[in-house]
Amino acid sequence: MMVCPICAETKDIEALYKGFSIYRCGRCSHAFYSSPTLADEVRNTYDYKYFHGKEFYDYSAERAALTKNFRKRLCELTKLKGTGRLLEIGCAYGFFLELAAKSYDVEGIEVVEDCVRDMDEGLRARVSLADYLSMPERSESFDVVCMWDVVEHLLDPRGFVEKAYRELKPGGLITLTTGDISSLNARARGEKWRLIHPPSHAHYFTAASVKRMLLGAGFTDVSISYPGAHRSVGALIYNIFLNDMKGVHKRRRRAALEALSTALRDVSVYLNFRDIMLARAWKKG
Repeated sequence: MMVCPICAETKDIEALYKGFSIYRCGRCSHAFYSSPTLADEVRNTYDYKYFHGKEFYDYSAERAALTKNFRKRLCELTKLKGTGRLLEIGCAYGFFLELAAKSYDVEGIEVVEDCVRDMDEGLRARVSLADYLSMPERSESFDVVCMWDVVEHLLDPRGFVEKAYRELKPGGLITLTTGDISSLNARARGEKWRLIHPPSHAHYFTAASVKRMLLGAGFTDVSISYPGAHRSVGALIYNIFLNDMKGVHKRRRRAALEALSTALRDVSVYLNFRDIMLARAWKKG
C-alpha cells in the first residue's frame, strides 16, 4: 500500500509522470518517488561521485557561487536569530558552516565520508559523520537548525523535521530550502523540470506540503519565500550540455565543453526561476 510520507494519505494518490515512479498525494499536494528498493537506492547514491560528476560537475569547484548564496542566507539568518548554537544537517564540505562559525557555535552532520575527510581539522571536529535520525537525541540544544537543499533527498523528511523540533530550544528557528513542484516553471517543464531525478530527489514539495510538514511537527509562523541564487557558469555548461552527452563521436566536442566549463567555474550568474523555496518556522518560546 502506498502512503504519503507527509500526511499519511493512502487512497488519493496518483501517478504524476509516465516513465517515472513519482506519485502525487491529492490530499496535501506532496509528490514523492516510490520504489521497493528505495532505501538501498538512496543509501547508494551519496558518495564522492555524487559531488563530483554524478549530481554536481564538481561541487568543490562551485565554491565561489555557493559561498555567495550562503553569505546572503547567513546575513538574513543573523537578523532573525543572531547568536547561539546552530546545527546544519547535510553540511556537505562545510562551506556554510565556515561562514556561520563567525556568528554561531556551529555543528554539522553529513553522511558522505569524503566530504568530512576533506574539511580542515578545526571544522571536521565539529561535524558528525552520521545519519541524523540514528544519532542520540539532544533535547532543546540548538537555537537554529538549517537544511539547505537536503529535505528532498531524505527517506523520512517528516521524521527529520520532527526531531529537529525536539532538539531546538524554545524560540528556536528552523530554515530549509527545497524545490517547489507546484511552481510555474516546474509545471511548464513537467517531467523535464531540472529537479526531477529520482532516487537522488525522492521528494517534491509544494508550499502547501512543506507548510503542512512543519506545522505537523509543532512549528508555528511558517513563512515561504522564493529567493534566487548565484550559479556557477561552468556548472551550468555541464548541466545543460555535458550531463547526458555520450558517444565516441562526441568526444572532441565534449572535451572542448569540459575545458570551457572548467575555465568558467568561478564565474557566476544570478538566476531566479521562482521554483526554489526557502521556508522558515519557529518553535514557540
